[in-house]
Amino acid sequence: AGDLGDKLVELYENGLERGISTGWKSLDKHYLVRPGCFSVVTGIPCSGKSNWIDAMMVNIAKRHGWRFAVFSPENQPLEDHMSRIIEKFIGAPFREGLTKRMTKDELEYAKDWAKEHFHWILPEDDSEWTLDKILETSRGLVRRYGIRGLVIDPWNELETSRGDFSETEYIGVCLKRARQFARRYGIHLWIVAHPAKMYRDKEGSYPVPSLWDISGSAHWRNKSDAGLVIYRDLSDPDSKIVDIHIQKQRFRQDGSMGMASLRYNSAIGNYDEIGG
Repeated sequence: AGDLGDKLVELYENGLERGISTGWKSLDKHYLVRPGCFSVVTGIPCSGKSNWIDAMMVNIAKRHGWRFAVFSPENQPLEDHMSRIIEKFIGAPFREGLTKRMTKDELEYAKDWAKEHFHWILPEDDSEWTLDKILETSRGLVRRYGIRGLVIDPWNELETSRGDFSETEYIGVCLKRARQFARRYGIHLWIVAHPAKMYRDKEGSYPVPSLWDISGSAHWRNKSDAGLVIYRDLSDPDSKIVDIHIQKQRFRQDGSMGMASLRYNSAIGNYDEIGG
C-alpha cells in the first residue's frame, strides 16, 4: 500500500506517462506508442498494413533508438524485407530504377544499423510458428538486446492448438497472454489481423473495415489498447493517399480516436506528411 501511495504522489506530480512519436505529427495527435501496450492493426488486402508498420518502426528506431523483434513470415526472403527496411532508413531506393539508388557505402551503413535495431523471428520448422514460441524468443531478445517492440504480422500465420476452445475463446486467451507479456516486459506489441471478407460498393470501393470486422473474434477490439485500420481507396489506382483510422484508444494520454492521412512515397516505400 505504501508503494502504491508513493506512485500516486509521483503520478500527481509528474502526470501520466505518454507514448513516443510515430514520426508523423498528424498521427501523433491520435496515436502515440507506449511501452507495455498492445495495438491491433487491420485493413483490407493491399492496403499496406505491413509496409506502414515497417515505416513506423524505422521512424521509432531512428528517433528513439528502439530495437524490434519481428515475426513476419509473409515477408520472405528475409533479406528482401531487410532491403525495404533500409531504403526507408536511407531515403533512397535499394534497387535500380527511375530514382537514384543508394550507394554501396550507404548500403553498408544501413545494413549495420538494421542489424542493430531489428531481430527477425522465423523458426525453420513452421510447426514452431506458435504464439508461445514467439513470446519465448522475444523474452530472450528483451534480456539480451533490450528490444522495445514486437510485431506479429500476420496473426493467421501462427500455428494454433485450440483443444476444446472455440475460436473466440482461444483468441481471447491468446490475446490476454500476449497483452500481459507486453505489460510485464515493457514492450509495445503490434499484431496484424486480417478482416473477414469485405465487398466492394457500387462505385468499386471497399468500405473502411472496423475492428469488429476482424476475422475470428470481437476480442480483437476488446483486448487491444489501441486499434488502427490502414485504408487505401483501391478504386483509384493512382491515389497515393493512405488513411490511418484510430478506432480505439484505451489511454487518453496516448491520443484519441480519429484519422490521419499520409502520402505514400512509392520510390522508397515510405509515407510523408501531406503538406509537409
